[in-house]
Amino acid sequence: MPGNPSRTKTTAATTFFKVAATALLFAACGVPALAEDISLEDLQGVTVHTSTSYVGRFRNDRGEAPGGFTSEGTIKIGPGAKIESKFVRNTYADTPRGRVTGSLTRSGSSEIGKSREMPDGSGAAVWLLDGDTLVALRVYERGGVSVRIKFEKSGTTLNCSISAPMANEVGAGPTTDKSAMQGGGKVRVLHAKQTASSCRVSRNE
Repeated sequence: MPGNPSRTKTTAATTFFKVAATALLFAACGVPALAEDISLEDLQGVTVHTSTSYVGRFRNDRGEAPGGFTSEGTIKIGPGAKIESKFVRNTYADTPRGRVTGSLTRSGSSEIGKSREMPDGSGAAVWLLDGDTLVALRVYERGGVSVRIKFEKSGTTLNCSISAPMANEVGAGPTTDKSAMQGGGKVRVLHAKQTASSCRVSRNE
């Protein structure tokens, strides 16, 4: 009897997710901490506002084109290890018919250290606290992204910076996710380079 395609896809995503998480943890263990660690207590009642922009080349069911996207994130931490996150991806592509744009919003609740499947079936994610850095490992249908939010204490103030490189899944082809463009479907990231980022911290009222 043939296997269930959706189960096979989920298993593949979960396997990649575990490998990526393990690699990250081993890398973290091998690098001495040069900055002051951030505790979960330091992050209680904090909201992190992030923005990362990319340019690259993308392909969907209608063809291939250069373009880019910006991911705007809001991450609320606490009580305890709880995280409420919302990410909005605003996308553009310069096609032969002119520039087209789209937007995709995802939000959800999770806890630091606990992985979860995405409600829309687009993969899995986990948040980790690694020294002075809050890390989100996110896997898509293929490939993924490692979001690293680095904190620095300045008196009673918390400052932050963000990097979020995308990664292809070895042997599986380009990173693939739901398209933000009208009409939906899939988008394949042939290559993408982070070009800009910003990060700031506020306190929940």
